[in-house]
Amino acid sequence: MATQIDGVVRNGTLLIGFTIDNDTTSIVGDPASLQDFADSHDIAGVVNPDATLLFLDELTTRITEEVEDEGATLDRLEARPEAGYFHVSGAVSKSSGTVNFSFHLVPQMFHTRPGAYFPAHPRNVRVKPQTWAALEFRIEAVSTDVDRSWWVVVLEVFTGILTVGLAVMVIESFVAAAADSFSGKLNAAKPGSASNRVRRTVPPAGGISVRIAVDRFDISRDGIFVGISIASKPSPDAVTGPILLPSTYADDRLRYHLRMPSGAFAHDPALRVAWRVEDRTSAQIVVNSDGRAAGRLSVEFTPSQSAGATDFTISVRAYRQLDTQITEVAGESVNLHIRGPLPPQTYVRWRSQVANPQVRLDPATDTWDYTGHAQVRRWSEWHRTDQPCLVVNAENRFRHEVETADVFPFPIRLLESHRKGLCPYCFFGGPAGLHASL
Repeated sequence: MATQIDGVVRNGTLLIGFTIDNDTTSIVGDPASLQDFADSHDIAGVVNPDATLLFLDELTTRITEEVEDEGATLDRLEARPEAGYFHVSGAVSKSSGTVNFSFHLVPQMFHTRPGAYFPAHPRNVRVKPQTWAALEFRIEAVSTDVDRSWWVVVLEVFTGILTVGLAVMVIESFVAAAADSFSGKLNAAKPGSASNRVRRTVPPAGGISVRIAVDRFDISRDGIFVGISIASKPSPDAVTGPILLPSTYADDRLRYHLRMPSGAFAHDPALRVAWRVEDRTSAQIVVNSDGRAAGRLSVEFTPSQSAGATDFTISVRAYRQLDTQITEVAGESVNLHIRGPLPPQTYVRWRSQVANPQVRLDPATDTWDYTGHAQVRRWSEWHRTDQPCLVVNAENRFRHEVETADVFPFPIRLLESHRKGLCPYCFFGGPAGLHASL
């Protein structure tokens, strides 16, 4: 709606004023009269109390359309900020008369979704309640000058649009704008009547994960205040690949991959990657390569090509070279040890059959519905029997079709691609582990 936008930088803060001048409204956004009101927030916004209805403009249009769908007419709609709520008033008319109404629109910063309990067979089903940071609105202090049956329908229209629609509009308008500054899409919000105040971007490889949160949404007679915090989490560089390998795999090709740090991309023409694989047993260089990063983020070698070698060092260096200037981008190394061969039937997995309760959520009403149990058959992850995790020997009467293997059913160089099918505790030391010990 802005007809003019003016900005000024003061003490490291960018202050922006939006001027709106149309047939019905004239508000001047003068940045010279602004102070740094952000406090501890990274981004903050203030809406002039005279612009409250403009702030609700999109909702006003939707309300008008919905009221008309009910065979009525929205004659008047006004809104002003008060201490902790919007005071909304107006008039809706129909052939049977006119209703003058008013109510308070009160924001809430947390949403609680109630749990549920369903007596069921073979076991009862319980859904725990959840509370999370989300913006929603509730309608209070409803007042009308008449009592007509169709007013109940109109009130439902206001409840649905103002409470749900306003929360979505507020969160999306501020958070989406902040997210657009980063290379990454926002995680989808949870369904429901409330709009999540905390969002995280999903960055591409080498991107930056960003947490964006609406920490404050205050309403007072001075206007509307929104405070937003932004925290970034860069991706560190890392090398993935095994660090402990049975001699059973010594004749297979191994693959090590460089995960680029945030801000570095393989398509950068000035970025180069240098790999070096050293046989530490004989101090011989097995691989020594250097070139443009594109297509060079992985290196492969076969341990048995170095006869008798049991220890290797895999090093990688990423650097940006412009003329004679060199900038280091990443540098990582891992050590690989070749241990004894695998015993027979080292790897194990099994099928299990479980009865999963089918519980569905109606996000419009925040209610749960139980539709029975479904029998699900699935394969477990691959585990190891020589150094098993707790799951391998745990009692499970639903376990059947146990399958064992002497080696993985896929080439060892594709280990990272098959990680989802491997127990993270048996092979990686936990879900956050980067390097496989086989």
